Amino acid sequence: MFPDPIVLFGIPIHMFGVFVALGIFLGYKVAFKEASKLGVSEDFFVNLALVTIISGLIGARVVFILSNLHFYQGSFLKIFASWQGGLVSYGGLLGGIVGSVFFCKRMNFSFWKIADPVILGLVLGLSIGRLGCLAAGCCYGKPTSLPWGIAFHHPTSLATPLHTALHPTQIYLFVAGLTIFFILLAVQKKKSIDGEILWSYLLLESISRIFIEQFRAEYQPFIIWIGVILLLISSIQIYRLKNKKWRECMKQPIWKITALVLVVALTAACGVLKTQRVERGHDIDKGDVNDIVKGTTTEREILKLFGPPTKLRDTDAGKELYYEYTKTGGFKWDLLISIGGSSVTKTLLVWLDKNGVVTDYAYKKT
Repeated sequence: MFPDPIVLFGIPIHMFGVFVALGIFLGYKVAFKEASKLGVSEDFFVNLALVTIISGLIGARVVFILSNLHFYQGSFLKIFASWQGGLVSYGGLLGGIVGSVFFCKRMNFSFWKIADPVILGLVLGLSIGRLGCLAAGCCYGKPTSLPWGIAFHHPTSLATPLHTALHPTQIYLFVAGLTIFFILLAVQKKKSIDGEILWSYLLLESISRIFIEQFRAEYQPFIIWIGVILLLISSIQIYRLKNKKWRECMKQPIWKITALVLVVALTAACGVLKTQRVERGHDIDKGDVNDIVKGTTTEREILKLFGPPTKLRDTDAGKELYYEYTKTGGFKWDLLISIGGSSVTKTLLVWLDKNGVVTDYAYKKT
């Protein structure tokens, strides 16, 4: 909507940054107001906010990298190019929680006591930040024929395709966030134990993200898995909070709770152990490729070496033969990111003139 910055006194101001800054400011005000009711000093809260924001940004970046590993293959330094974009709100949430836990542990302060007011501010801040996504065109949705679809026309907008009605997923996330915020305010008035707001938020957020993610153009199963895991964990924790006999679990050392979360996450994320044995096409031996001589080798000799081509195309100059061979094997675990197994792909392109003689060829193995 507003991809170009507004220039004030010679300083470019991007609307995305304006909404994010506004979200941080209002979120901080709400969180500190609630925390002050618990007797939390402003000095302590400012330091907590700084730790939470920094660890949240790191977490948001890490999760983005994990969900886009293909983009960073062969270029490790791109991981640190955060100015090129690449943050995931789930990662920011989890990173912020981890940072807050360690800070509170170091300051000998109850994390569960401070978690609820911080979450209230976080929800409001993230919701307002979604308007920044709308301004920049990021987090855009799939094409739609619904009457409330939004088309982006500016050439520098992050949304694609331009001039096409898309699901306004940024608005969906904004409305969902505000709805969750007001629900949590109602829960805050009736809560019976520390941590209830935190787990209620994780439950509601995971439900909304799992649903809204279906309309995102950049649909990623990795994000859905995180939502499912958080849904399971938050449901279990809320059940425990609401039952007196389970409340003692909240008094256990934080490492035990963390271990529980990791075990549940791994269990939920794992699929079955697969044995991959797939082979397609005729094998393309590098030695045979080296036997090809431009201007000498004929079509008949190519067919004798490699068999029928995967694809055949007539060209103005003659013919184009395309060969592809793929093979996978080994054991593979289906985790959040599938690991194990192995694969190889070989491709060969051969160009022939009208007399059926090789003019050029290209071989690649990956």
